[in-house]
Amino acid sequence: MTGLARTPASSLPVPVIALAIGLLLPSTASFYVGDLRIDGTRLVLFAILPALLMRAMSGRFRWQYFDYAILGHAIYMVLAMMVNQGLFGGLKSGGVVAFEAMGGYFCARLCFTNIGAIQKFLKLMASLYVVIASLLVVEIVTQKNIIRDIFSAVADADFNLNSKSRFGLLRPVGPFPHSIHAGVFCSAFFAMFWMGLKGGGRLAGSLASIVGVGVSLSSGPLLALVMQVGLIVYRAIMKTFKGVRYWRLLLIAVIGAIAFIETFSNRGFVLFLVQNVTFDPWTGFYRTLIWDYGMNSVVAHPLFGIGFSEWARAGWMHGSVDTFWLLTAMRYGLPCLILMVAGIALIYRNVAISAREVTDPRWKGLCLGWVFAMTAFLFAGITVHFWANIYVLFFFLLGMGASMSEIMLKAARNGREPQPKKARRA
Repeated sequence: MTGLARTPASSLPVPVIALAIGLLLPSTASFYVGDLRIDGTRLVLFAILPALLMRAMSGRFRWQYFDYAILGHAIYMVLAMMVNQGLFGGLKSGGVVAFEAMGGYFCARLCFTNIGAIQKFLKLMASLYVVIASLLVVEIVTQKNIIRDIFSAVADADFNLNSKSRFGLLRPVGPFPHSIHAGVFCSAFFAMFWMGLKGGGRLAGSLASIVGVGVSLSSGPLLALVMQVGLIVYRAIMKTFKGVRYWRLLLIAVIGAIAFIETFSNRGFVLFLVQNVTFDPWTGFYRTLIWDYGMNSVVAHPLFGIGFSEWARAGWMHGSVDTFWLLTAMRYGLPCLILMVAGIALIYRNVAISAREVTDPRWKGLCLGWVFAMTAFLFAGITVHFWANIYVLFFFLLGMGASMSEIMLKAARNGREPQPKKARRA
């Protein structure tokens, strides 16, 4: 019996279902245990922790190089915070951030043990996307946050804190701390829906993703969505040319474009992207200032960063840093960022090898869908900072890619990969 025949019988693990729902619980609705703030996502992570520990100690999980790199990133975060805020302060503030990262990552790593579970998870997310996109549409039309109205009765929640207007419309936030996070969430799975699902799930998830990104009125998520669509269209066109290594051509073109901008622009590629990919020229200018002052902070504190301390900037600038990659280096130091980038690169390598070795179109679609979605997520991090539920989602997607590649490589090399339909008929 082939692996394809086995996957439909696979069940979706309870921790994954719990975390998927937990990602949609408002992060601004929280309570305190001592000095520790517990929001919906953290509460779910604590609840599923025993199940994850049991899976980790079952003896079936095998550590890979990328697992060590991601774990090293989390440990270094705690170490950097201890250097900046003392032993107990660092353990508390650094530990909770590391817990969110590792909770999301290892939930996917430990729970996804077959492709059937991943496909069922995508179907679940497609359904949740429809719900969230509908709520965002209702919010932008009526200017009422239904989720806020529900949770404000039971928790201390301020959903209007980051609700701002653009083009004369109130940008909806849904259950997220900021409208840009609503857009990032809705863009995260588009390519995986389109390339990894079929039928109603594919259509519903993809359309909900487009609607959610559109009503968020945010340039970062829109860039992420357009990038995924572009990659899907590029592959569909280039597949018609037999024998052409079209991914190598695309990589050469991207490197050439970056080299051109670095050579002939006085701002460099990152600042060019930061300043031009925005609906508001003032936002682009302000982000440039953030990068200038932020890079000065990284150069001044390269090893352990500055923790949660104030960073040197102009007196009129606010304290938020709207870029995930820069803020990671600023808070925890360059080694922490390098460990995370190394882990991501190793996972990419594994997924790329899987896409090359498997022959089943659905498995190839899942691999490439993950690569497209994750690449867009990484680029969004240049103009968006990830925190709360989106931060957990980011590491969950990394763990999902790591597990998916491991499952596929093992099946392909052991001869248990499902064969294309023509081969099975023969």
